[in-house]
Amino acid sequence: MATRIHLVPNGASGAPSAPPTNPRRFNYDRPLVIGAALVLWAAILVVLKLLPI
Repeated sequence: MATRIHLVPNGASGAPSAPPTNPRRFNYDRPLVIGAALVLWAAILVVLKLLPI
């Protein structure tokens, strides 16, 4: 006889999970993200410098 497996969102106990202690939308600890942001800002500044304003 096959055993049924019940999949619940909060694990086997079904207890509510604890909320994160410090929820952050952006994680600035990653060097790749910081580098990409700097390159994006540099590209924006170069484009603005080249525009005939």
